[in-house]
Amino acid sequence: MLFRSGPVRAAVIAGAVSALAVVGTAGCVIAALALSSSDHLPSLAVIAVTYLPLAAVEAVVGGFVVSFLVRVKPEVLGRTVVEAAA
Repeated sequence: MLFRSGPVRAAVIAGAVSALAVVGTAGCVIAALALSSSDHLPSLAVIAVTYLPLAAVEAVVGGFVVSFLVRVKPEVLGRTVVEAAA
């Protein structure tokens, strides 16, 4: 599924997964702080907002890397290279 439409689709999927990973990490950090002490509650919104630019940058970098690998060396990602019949 990742390779059917070429490097653009792979880049979009990789970027979305990368951003989701960062947002999931932010959720876990916020949950851990919220459950540890009520003294941390005022800072949870600040922590949530600071993870958003990180998620955006991670999505862009991950998308570019996967797009590049699909075009240049797809076997690194587990895709078999099929040569065109002459």
